[in-house]
Amino acid sequence: RMVESLPLVLSAALLFLMAAPPRVLGRNEGQHSPAFVSVFRSEENARQVKGVRDSLKGLCVDARRAKSELGNPCVYMESDAFKFFLKTVNAQVPEGQVTRGWEAKWYTECRRLPANDVHEPPVCVAYAYFLLPFDLAFGGGDALSDCVERQQQRQQQEQERPLSSSDHNSRCDEAAKYDIKVFAVESKPEDKKHCTLARSACRNGIDVDFIGTNIRREIPTSLKFKHIVEYLSKIPPGKRKTTIVVNLDARDVLIQRGVDVLVARFLEIGAGMVISAESNCWPTHLYPGNMMLGDAYNEPRRDLGIGRSKFKHFYICDKLFPTGSHNRWPNGGAFVGLCVRDCT
Repeated sequence: RMVESLPLVLSAALLFLMAAPPRVLGRNEGQHSPAFVSVFRSEENARQVKGVRDSLKGLCVDARRAKSELGNPCVYMESDAFKFFLKTVNAQVPEGQVTRGWEAKWYTECRRLPANDVHEPPVCVAYAYFLLPFDLAFGGGDALSDCVERQQQRQQQEQERPLSSSDHNSRCDEAAKYDIKVFAVESKPEDKKHCTLARSACRNGIDVDFIGTNIRREIPTSLKFKHIVEYLSKIPPGKRKTTIVVNLDARDVLIQRGVDVLVARFLEIGAGMVISAESNCWPTHLYPGNMMLGDAYNEPRRDLGIGRSKFKHFYICDKLFPTGSHNRWPNGGAFVGLCVRDCT
């Protein structure tokens, strides 16, 4: 997960993050809309989603407290906001994926599992989905695999081609046109677990903004995204087309090269977003991140592990990402993107 050579994969779940509008591969030519568009089919629907999202935000905070203090992560699943989430997901997935009694399985699974085995309260997953929605009907499949393969071939050709001094100067001139903002979420700075990132960044002349430092407690993934969106939305609109944003995990990432190399490598790839990849589909193989889709709820809990064979029955892990690559799933520990979208 080194910033110097982030592997490329298009993430159906992370196309939102103010990256340049991505091409949704595997669909007919001309259908290049961002993956989340289908959630907001009309202005009226968009307003309704925003209202529900605001409600779920407060419910998520209370549910996190109920999980830690009372051992009950299943609160608020009877709320109108959560039921709207279930209705929306039901409408998103392809026909036949949502089985009879699917909504009831959410409640059954949450109450069946020990509190510590419920990765996040279900209302938090609902909040995260409406904050950063992704298209559950996405079927890239082989087309995505072909794209990744072509991208890898092009990168290999670039590496094999000798770099002339004029090429180097041209890339440096292009990189100089961009501002760069490197940031990481660290909610407990007093533990000093972010110091390795801070020191490696300092050694390479990179300033890192640590956000969320006033929270003073561990935060779940769903609320981490909230702080990321708030940070990105503060970038002035007039600077977004020339601002490259870099988000890193605060506690297990090293920076090995300087800003000039980071920007140049990103621009060479020519994508709106570059995100690290991994062999573990996490946390969407865990309840409730799996959204109870496909045959996920039939998998023995203790048999879950890392490896493609473990995810063959999981709709989100198996259907929404390219095949043919061991590291086929996005890793939110490092991503680089152009800041050209309005996250608010």
